[in-house]
Amino acid sequence: MKKLINKYITTTATSALVMTLAACGATAETQTAEAAPEVSVAQETQVERYVHTPNIIDLIKRYLSPEGFMDPAFPPTVAYAREYLEDFYGAQAIADVSREEIIADFTPKFAEVTASDDHSVTLKFKEGFTAQFFPNSTLAALGMNIGISHVVVNGDHWEKSRANVKALTDIIKSIGKEADYLLKNPFYAEEKIVEDHIKKTEHAEVTVTSDLDLVAKEEDSLYIVQESVHGNRKDADILLEVMRKGKFDFLGMEMLNTSEQHILDRYNQAEIGSPEFNQARQELIDYFAEAWNGRGGKPKTSGEENYYFEICEAAKKAGIDIYGIEEATLEYIFFGYGETMFGGAMRSYQWSENIPKEGRGLIFGGGAHFRTPHPIAVQDYLATFNPKVKVFSNAEQKHKDRK
Repeated sequence: MKKLINKYITTTATSALVMTLAACGATAETQTAEAAPEVSVAQETQVERYVHTPNIIDLIKRYLSPEGFMDPAFPPTVAYAREYLEDFYGAQAIADVSREEIIADFTPKFAEVTASDDHSVTLKFKEGFTAQFFPNSTLAALGMNIGISHVVVNGDHWEKSRANVKALTDIIKSIGKEADYLLKNPFYAEEKIVEDHIKKTEHAEVTVTSDLDLVAKEEDSLYIVQESVHGNRKDADILLEVMRKGKFDFLGMEMLNTSEQHILDRYNQAEIGSPEFNQARQELIDYFAEAWNGRGGKPKTSGEENYYFEICEAAKKAGIDIYGIEEATLEYIFFGYGETMFGGAMRSYQWSENIPKEGRGLIFGGGAHFRTPHPIAVQDYLATFNPKVKVFSNAEQKHKDRK
């Protein structure tokens, strides 16, 4: 089973979540009581949190086909706008509800306590499922800590697991406790837009060309350079060459979040060599020392040697303003199925919204956000919400997967 899981992990996507899964396939369950390094934005109070590291293999294997790939029947079942954060392969996100409240809310009417320890309480529900609650906890998975309490619901197969999760949340709603237990999805409004847009059938037109003079003739344009696999230096070199030869006003990068834009604004606006520039530059170096470093199994470098930072340096020298376009948080990636087709569509919509509305721009990110056969790529949202922008792509990476 471990071999099948790793096969799925390494062949279905190039995202932060999935690429990290490959390195964690053999992780055994460990449970360590300590304070989490940070508390999720979904939680309102600082509390000492129990760090729970579930067995990733046990969670993921329920969602795979016999061949070791994601069961194709699963992603469509989570392709809808969610008012609340959901489950990470059976680990449902919940608010910081105390053990005493949990027991009082569900027993004896709905369930009975079957196990309890210092960090969790397990209930067996009369509907036939069990749920192990981890109050005031952090989910530690794939080398990342997500400071959200959660409850692990059983189920031998993903259909049963999802049904059991729904049964639990339905009980929570039936007793009028959804505001106490369930966490609002911060991207619900965007998901509603995507839910409507995903019904469209037409793809945006993309002109594939290496003639950057053709791109420069357009007053408002976007030139796509896809990253085939995160960590592939060749794709970065293509982007650097395009920046060197072309005339662009801005660059949108998946590798930078909107939360870093305050740094990027100072980096964009300050004069090279000024104290303001040096400070912003150092903050970016510090960021890239950890973020997007060592991707694709490559050795980790210093922040300054990280070629994603090299892209920033080249953009600054070329007078190209940089924008962070990734907005989805770890909370959403984990508890919103942000790596499924629908979650990726929501993120592509955000990318299209987080780049400037005018001017000649570049965008650099994972190819899945541009090549999906469904009309939910970045350029499809541009065609709908900012149709004056003409979209181009480099000849080396054609949109051959698009219908």
